[in-house]
Amino acid sequence: MVGKVLNPKYLEWNLEVQQALGNKTSFSLNYVGNHGYDLFVINPAVNSYSTAATPLGGLPTAAPYTGFGRVSLLTNAGVSNYHGLTGSVTRRFSLGFTGQLNYTWSHALDDVSNGGINPYSLNDSVLAQINPYCLRCQNYSNADYDVRHNLTANYVWDLPFKANRGFVNRLISSWTLSGTFFWHTGYPFSAFDLQAPITSALVHNGSTDTILGTFLGGPVAPCTSPYHNCLSQSQFAPVASETVFGNVARNFFRGPSYFNSDLSILKNIPITERFRFGIGATAYNVFNHPNFANPTGDISSGQFGQIVSTVTPPTSPYGAFVGSAVSGRILQLQGRLTF
Repeated sequence: MVGKVLNPKYLEWNLEVQQALGNKTSFSLNYVGNHGYDLFVINPAVNSYSTAATPLGGLPTAAPYTGFGRVSLLTNAGVSNYHGLTGSVTRRFSLGFTGQLNYTWSHALDDVSNGGINPYSLNDSVLAQINPYCLRCQNYSNADYDVRHNLTANYVWDLPFKANRGFVNRLISSWTLSGTFFWHTGYPFSAFDLQAPITSALVHNGSTDTILGTFLGGPVAPCTSPYHNCLSQSQFAPVASETVFGNVARNFFRGPSYFNSDLSILKNIPITERFRFGIGATAYNVFNHPNFANPTGDISSGQFGQIVSTVTPPTSPYGAFVGSAVSGRILQLQGRLTF
């Protein structure tokens, strides 16, 4: 730790405007912003280099203390900023239909996301300071969780079907259709070189942390399928020396977009005046649409630029934890007693 380590701090602000559009529809526009400072940055000098070896003569020759495996330096040098604008339309109780549509444009920037702490980082996150002499030069960029465009919707519709005949009416009435819809643009990712050289003057087995690649330009293919590379190694130059830290910022590139929709249908069967039984089904990822993770970001890897895995949807019977590994359609049957 450098001096006194402080708790990270955040300033937040928002402004919302609402407008009724008739008796059953409303529109809202909401701006949200925040600024974080004193954020944690780990090992700010991990990529520093030396032109000469450091003499080690006179150091103690006793056995190392095994209670320490790795020592990290923690500082409060990081900052973050977020700006988001959300438009929302809500329709209530119109012919049995209630629904909401939301669109958000946002931009989240920071030096290191989530304090560079491994358990909370996403994908191939850059967890330390890239340029030891300039934190803002390569680190301050899109946050790991930055999503530029986000569209969501949810709805519940009590279907208005009825008939004059008793049996037919009981069969086609009291049906409820509901669902959700999610779409957003891709998460950012970095192109880095894990084979970047370290100074040969070091006399211990030292190593660099993440070094960004040198981008030579050229078209960046849309990341939409594992059958097509998003980037190629020919678009990057290998890191030539210890003084090169890449020419683009972290999280400069974008991964595949995300789409998911869930659908539920429920039939309510009256039993008595106070009791009714509902039976139905829910289809998670109803269109069986695959969603892919970010491509491999290591320029030295043979899989660089390739998508090699899928991501877990935010809604499923198993939740959205990492071990659930659910990406295809799931059908769940349900029964419900209401009284």
